[in-house]
Amino acid sequence: MAALTEKQKLLREEEKLTRALQDLKFKLTALSVQEDGSRASPVKRSDSCLFLPPDMSIVLLGNDWRLKEAVGMILLGETKFSLDNLHKCEKLSGTFKDKPVTVIHTPDHLLTTTSEPEQMIQEIIDQSGSGPHVFLLLLESEDFSEEEKTRLESILESLSEEAFQQTLMLMFRSRKEEPEFREKYMTEPHVKDLIIRCRYRCMWMEHTSFDPSHPDVEFRRKELFSRISDMLKKSPADGLDPECSEGDTDVTEQKVSVNLVLFGSSALKTSAAEFIGRREDLCATISPEPCEKHQWVRVRGSGLSLLELPSLSGKPLETMMEQCLHCLSLCGPQGVHAFILVLPQGPLTDEDKEELRRLQDTLSPKVLPYTMVLFTGDSDLTAPEKVLFDQGDIPALTVDLKNQEQVSELLQSVDTLMKKNQPHGFTTETLVRGQSEIIRDQKGEREKRPETGEGECLRITLIGKTGTGKSSSGNTILGEDRFLTKPSPAAVTKVCQKEETTVDGRRVVVVDTPGLFDETLSHSEVDVERLRCVSLLAPGPHVFLLVLKLDRFTEEDIKTVELIKQEFGEGLVKFMIILFTHGDKLERSNTSIQDFLKETVEPFKQLLGQCGGRYHVFNNYKIKNRDQVKELLNTIDLMVKENNGECYTSDMLLQAEANTKRQMMREKEELREKMEREKDELREKFEREKEKMEKKEKMKELM
Repeated sequence: MAALTEKQKLLREEEKLTRALQDLKFKLTALSVQEDGSRASPVKRSDSCLFLPPDMSIVLLGNDWRLKEAVGMILLGETKFSLDNLHKCEKLSGTFKDKPVTVIHTPDHLLTTTSEPEQMIQEIIDQSGSGPHVFLLLLESEDFSEEEKTRLESILESLSEEAFQQTLMLMFRSRKEEPEFREKYMTEPHVKDLIIRCRYRCMWMEHTSFDPSHPDVEFRRKELFSRISDMLKKSPADGLDPECSEGDTDVTEQKVSVNLVLFGSSALKTSAAEFIGRREDLCATISPEPCEKHQWVRVRGSGLSLLELPSLSGKPLETMMEQCLHCLSLCGPQGVHAFILVLPQGPLTDEDKEELRRLQDTLSPKVLPYTMVLFTGDSDLTAPEKVLFDQGDIPALTVDLKNQEQVSELLQSVDTLMKKNQPHGFTTETLVRGQSEIIRDQKGEREKRPETGEGECLRITLIGKTGTGKSSSGNTILGEDRFLTKPSPAAVTKVCQKEETTVDGRRVVVVDTPGLFDETLSHSEVDVERLRCVSLLAPGPHVFLLVLKLDRFTEEDIKTVELIKQEFGEGLVKFMIILFTHGDKLERSNTSIQDFLKETVEPFKQLLGQCGGRYHVFNNYKIKNRDQVKELLNTIDLMVKENNGECYTSDMLLQAEANTKRQMMREKEELREKMEREKDELREKFEREKEKMEKKEKMKELM
């Protein structure tokens, strides 16, 4: 089977996301937390007509009158649905649990005609009394077009500003549906966009489900009204005042000052919850779905609520989405004020990185401004992992879970995060907007790919030994002196520095680095600066310019290049271009760069081959010569196109670091085994020599 292309992977992810979002909100169980901090019990599911208005009107919209007729009969509990005129709005009445229900049947041509629908819209308003309260979109999947979707949106917007909040979609499967038809259909942008606008309220139905003779028809009727009631509970129509009996007081919404969600792959989440609220101050855990191990606790007297989210790593998208939506529902209309990734002391594992990526994939990138990282233990505050998060605009904090005095420091960080995101937390509405933007962006992305976005910002990192001319080359790219340069036997650049310019209307960002591999920095400084040279250009640099003097390629140069490849990973060469400085030497000697390369040593030729033969020459004495810069950018653009627009990311760097550590451990183990073998060999040799000496002594005694 052929490998999936990038576009196919993108489509598949979209399909999974859309399927996961369907019907999940209906499955969520509301919880309440008592004000006195005592144990609270799960909320009882409300009666299916609890949130129905006293005189409800339901508008049926769709592209097939037979579907509207069948659904109308189910809603009214009738076996016959008499329509006098299929070209006009028809109003029919019935009851559900002794409550009056009005169903308004609209003609098919309302979605297909090109004429203005004002008259029809006015008929709907006139016939719906105090409503309309609910809009049911009955759509035949194979026949629903983008033009009908546009028309439908226009009608709903004309009927009410809140129409989409009061809309439930019923998608009817094709009678000739083939395997995976639904998955294929859900990739249609106009369908996905409509589902998003309807807040993911969508049910897939069979045509037989609404046959009056079907044995489950009464179940289907109750299910429909239950879904309608659930929708109105979350987005009540104008004038709707649900009548709640005394037994329904559990649904009263609790006001919570701050909602925090602890997530991560480790078991430290519970310890972190006890640290934040102190074990004795935490209310009893509420777990309506024990298999999911949701933990919802309240810190007495603090106006603070904590939710422990199960690990997302290794779970299918549908499960992740359901857990996250359940989490959002528990936090109520205020939403989540901070998602806190709890990490243990030490290097990040693949599971740790996966947790953050999966939360972002599930809830959209809009979750990142609401995210912070909590390192547990007395870690070094300049540890590479913390620097990586800080540079990526995700605040990171290190605490000792045994030191209660640090709780205030954590809450201060949460408060800072909340002020940035005022006035709201992360809610289901934030999720809807985020996923809507993703789908719109991905639609445009598919149309552009595999274009590399040459008009976008170009991100460049300069690497190499001290004294090769990295800072001067950066200034040449920028067209002015921004990076400090001066003749010196020691390194001038001590830390990574970021500058940017515009070349022909295009943003170019350059990071200059200190000599990372020639003993000018300590090991810990190298770790920090290596991370910064990538994270300063988040999501990562498009190119690493390996800066070399136009001179003899020495043994030291070879070792430096091998160190760079080892520390950044073998995959670095995919993003690397060799930049020669001192191009004035070629001009003075009247030599071409091609002639110079022919005379170079074999290890350098191998390096050049690994870099795809990419190189460029700078004369940094001619800083105003923009032609040499434009030629370099053209070379970079060609490489970026070959890489399908990808960049070198922090994940790649951390993976390279993990590989290096594993290699060092293997080498250490091999060295230990070698020493053990040599020790055994010496012991055996000693024993043999000893045995020989003893034999000689015995021989002497016998003689």
